[in-house]
Amino acid sequence: MGILSFVLYIAFLYLVPKWKVGCVFGGSCVLPCRFQPNGDTILHWVKMNGKEVKVHRYSRDQDKDQDPLYEERTSLFHDQISGGNASLSLARVNLQDQGRYLCYTSTSQNDWMTSVTLTVRGELNFYLVDIMLVNNNVTCQSGGIYPRPHLTWSVSPRPSTVLQNTTEVHEDDRGLYDISGSLRTVYNDTESTYSCSVQNEHSAKKAMMRPLRKSLNIRMATVRKSSNHVKLDIYSNFFFLVSFLLFFCYFVVVMHNLLLLLFRVIGLRTLCGYFWVIYE
Repeated sequence: MGILSFVLYIAFLYLVPKWKVGCVFGGSCVLPCRFQPNGDTILHWVKMNGKEVKVHRYSRDQDKDQDPLYEERTSLFHDQISGGNASLSLARVNLQDQGRYLCYTSTSQNDWMTSVTLTVRGELNFYLVDIMLVNNNVTCQSGGIYPRPHLTWSVSPRPSTVLQNTTEVHEDDRGLYDISGSLRTVYNDTESTYSCSVQNEHSAKKAMMRPLRKSLNIRMATVRKSSNHVKLDIYSNFFFLVSFLLFFCYFVVVMHNLLLLLFRVIGLRTLCGYFWVIYE
């Protein structure tokens, strides 16, 4: 009996087709399985998780019982079974789906078995890697990643090892990872390019930036200078208006006093006659 088990084990290692499938968390993927069709077919998909977990079962053109973990998440390509395709479609993939699956197919003449190892990864999208300048720190962050990622910095032309940096990794309730990092920069450094790389064993993405604080300060200084000019123009106009009003009042007072003096010295009648002669 021991010899028979050993022979079956060796046959499984070397004769059974083996596949490796990588699936994206929350997405759908196909676990491949093919067999030689011949009459009625019975299909079994099980997961080897210490014990056999019923994933999907098909017999006499009907889908049979399965474990509640896989209900309404699995399906076969029914129109292709007669051609020897027993592949399984798995929807809404989660981390608990990782592991080794076995596909058993049985016909009236032959039995077939295929092994599929499924791994799950979080989709590491470039647009989810965000890099920005906050005060005097360059920050970088990304989320929804699996397996656990790590973050590295590179600064050109200055090496990043001379700058202080911190990294934090958190696992959410779904088992995915969020990562963030902060790199302290040199104030008013506009020559360096900062690059942030988020990566794990499946993928790597990079984002980069160059601070523009110097040009921003120049623009701010220009705005302040322009606003000072506007203030000076307003003050100049106000001073001119006040000066004009004071001069006008002074002129009126002088003319009034001059007329009074003429009335006293010459007399009102003489002065009126003088103007009458000028008029005629």
